[in-house]
Amino acid sequence: MAVTNLTIAQVSSSLFQDTANGGTAIAVKASSATVTEFEVDNTANAAVSYAKFYNAAVGSVIVGTTAPDHIVFAPASTKTTQVIPSGLVFGTALTVSTVTTGGTAGTTSPTSSVPVRVVYT
Repeated sequence: MAVTNLTIAQVSSSLFQDTANGGTAIAVKASSATVTEFEVDNTANAAVSYAKFYNAAVGSVIVGTTAPDHIVFAPASTKTTQVIPSGLVFGTALTVSTVTTGGTAGTTSPTSSVPVRVVYT
């Protein structure tokens, strides 16, 4: 897993990228964030994946128990992008995990790597 955070100065945004997101909670931002784009690249998997986003600090997220605040469904063998022009606010912090089960339950990571990218302020 390689995690990268870049500042995009021209639009005052940052880009988070995790090249192999899975069933472990990963911090996108440790404080409040407004997300304007999610991208979940499930092209390497023959089964669906669910990227789950939590309005909570990474230390307080228990994947499979903590209810996610936003879920991005990624069909098998596809890349899914959600653009949110008005922004989706995470007032506490922003944490992500990617698993094979929708809803709150599920702790199993996808079979192959799932890169996740988030544009936020």
